[in-house]
Amino acid sequence: MLVPVLVIAVCPCLMPKIDTELVSSVISQLQRGKAPDIEGLTAEHLQYCHPSVVVLLAKLIQRIMTSGCVPTGFKYSYIVPISKVKDYRSKAMKCDDLEV
Repeated sequence: MLVPVLVIAVCPCLMPKIDTELVSSVISQLQRGKAPDIEGLTAEHLQYCHPSVVVLLAKLIQRIMTSGCVPTGFKYSYIVPISKVKDYRSKAMKCDDLEV
């Protein structure tokens, strides 16, 4: 089965080196207690996972960078309306959108 991908042309000389230490550092800096992504993953999942997952993530990111193909599943998100009421006596509510 073919999976559609979004292709991005990247010059190999401009690509940063993505290694396990960099991925591990970024994961450790993620804020805990935030909302999950569309698949239900949170920062805690990545921070408390087995170290081999970090190695696989680094390889995946490096492969995406070298091939220039981004899986279409990486572009999915959903919008959560957040109501903001400035005056509690007012019946009208203003909603702002938050993309997750």
